[in-house]
Amino acid sequence: MKSNYKIRACHFLEEIWPYISDCLCNPYKCQERIKEYNSRKARKVIVHYGAVRIVFISSDYVIKYDYCSDEISCFGGCWEEAQFYKFAKEHGFAHLFAEATLTVFHNYTFLIMPRVYGIKRYKEYVQGYLNTDDCDFVNTYLEDLHEENYGWKNGYPIIIDYACNNFCECMANNEDEGSW
Repeated sequence: MKSNYKIRACHFLEEIWPYISDCLCNPYKCQERIKEYNSRKARKVIVHYGAVRIVFISSDYVIKYDYCSDEISCFGGCWEEAQFYKFAKEHGFAHLFAEATLTVFHNYTFLIMPRVYGIKRYKEYVQGYLNTDDCDFVNTYLEDLHEENYGWKNGYPIIIDYACNNFCECMANNEDEGSW
């Protein structure tokens, strides 16, 4: 029986740590090191990165981590994504998002998600596939929704990158004011 993807992702982190531990802040070196790992272990792990995070994509899970803390205030990071997932779940909208699970490994925070396929499959906006309540929730809280930030499962869009959201921005503003 295949183990839970979260357990496999944690084992994967242990396995790749010797390859990436000295280059966590350099997406180019991470790509090189994972290419070396793939060659040695006969794996097909893909590495992508954006302004804030590096993502390791495996067959059925992804692992994200923040490598550029300077940009988190603009785009959000792993913590913001995990907090937003919790918020969406509490309000009945978790079905719209890939589940976000934070884990700490060697004093670094990583985010584990199930892999979602069909990213960039359609150029239309995700909102065209949502019911009214789902669309209102997405339009109210998300700021960076485009075809690279969602995929598909059973004909329904699943949002995979939702770190840039109004909920965490409001939460941070309230904490600054001491009223949260």
